[in-house]
Amino acid sequence: MPDAVIRQMENARLIEGMTDCERHVLVRRYGLDGRESATLAELGEELGTTRERVRQLQRNAERRLSTLMTHAYVAPERCRRDASRQRPLPRYKEVI
Repeated sequence: MPDAVIRQMENARLIEGMTDCERHVLVRRYGLDGRESATLAELGEELGTTRERVRQLQRNAERRLSTLMTHAYVAPERCRRDASRQRPLPRYKEVI
C-alpha cells in the first residue's frame, strides 16, 4: 500500500470513512503511487476479487470523495435541495 499517498489523503481529510480496499483501488487505478495505473483485472487479481467488484469499489470511493469535496467547498445551504426547484408530483386523472 502506498503509505505516502495515503498520508497525504488523510491530511486532506478526504478518506474518512473509506475502506482500505477503496483507498487501494483509487491509488492504483489512477497511479497515485507513482506506478502506472492498474486495470480492473490487475486490481482484481491483487485483491482476490472480480473486475466488477473492483469497479464497484472504485465507484463507491469516487462518490464518497465527491460528496466530501462538495461539502467542504460549497456552502452547506447550497448542498440542500431547494424545495422550489423540485419537480411537482404528476397529476393523475380521477377514475370514477
